[in-house]
Amino acid sequence: MHLKDMDKKPEVAVFCHLFYGHTYSSLVADLKAFYSVCSPRYFFNVSGGANNHSLIGEIRKDFPKAILISTPNIGKDIGGKLALMQVYLTLEMKSDYLLLLHDKVSPQTLNGQKWRNELLQIIKAPYVAGLLELFKKEQAVGIIGATAHISNEYDSKKGAFNSNNDALLKNYINEFALTISEFPFIAGNMFWVRSSVFETFFNKYPPLTIRAFLEKGNVMDTKAGTYTHAMERVFSWIALQQGFIIKGI
Repeated sequence: MHLKDMDKKPEVAVFCHLFYGHTYSSLVADLKAFYSVCSPRYFFNVSGGANNHSLIGEIRKDFPKAILISTPNIGKDIGGKLALMQVYLTLEMKSDYLLLLHDKVSPQTLNGQKWRNELLQIIKAPYVAGLLELFKKEQAVGIIGATAHISNEYDSKKGAFNSNNDALLKNYINEFALTISEFPFIAGNMFWVRSSVFETFFNKYPPLTIRAFLEKGNVMDTKAGTYTHAMERVFSWIALQQGFIIKGI
């Protein structure tokens, strides 16, 4: 290995889905700080919900080389990230790691801001260099997210998920030929992942094909399961299926 390769900064593709335009300003400083520890390439999806041309202008000003798309609100942030994944694959982009983010405003919950803050710890300067080093040292690690939000709804005794999404999750397990026996996932769907994990999966299962089945609007799964919330869990399981583990910070 050449010395110049050892010193090379890891390449990171940052996928950021924005629905609530007012949240963008709280992310900018942390995202710009990435340049000191990695070589980032930014991908933004501004959902129709933001409906804000000024937001697009702000993104262009802050990240002039970013790839920016705008899509209807289908599948919430899951649908947005699938759209960005399709762009990434279509352009034949390459990176070492992907970072999945969204604005995460949860008006239906009392502790939404606390949840958001915890999930977004993974983009804070004190953590970023450390987690990139963790990926480098521990080859078994496929995903890194906030420890407090690593969840598992599977009841092995019942052979079922303690979730309204049980039936849909089992459908996805069959559809994607998942053979895993443990089912942890990052609730909130913000995490770092080895790019090869998603590239392998989504080259086989096209992102826009998956997105086409997701629900429109600000769907909830409090009364019935949704494809959107089921796919949120699958995002983490993709790495487990390929033999990796989830690590919390």
